Amino acid sequence: MEHDGRDKWPSRTAVVLAAMSAFPILKISIGQASRGGAVVAFNGINRYTKGVGLAVIMNGYVVATYFVPILS
Repeated sequence: MEHDGRDKWPSRTAVVLAAMSAFPILKISIGQASRGGAVVAFNGINRYTKGVGLAVIMNGYVVATYFVPILS
């Protein structure tokens, strides 16, 4: 295999972690473009992706209700 001058990912784990860290940036960009919250933003893409916006809200709720009593 020839070296074409491009960098390569060290492992598949690095690729997955990089993709996961890009999701919040994508979510913020979509929200800014639609001028709405998570549900409105993802519903604007496709009505079937409205569940992704609901999952974002539910995830925040679960994390908050779990960690607030632990930290207090």
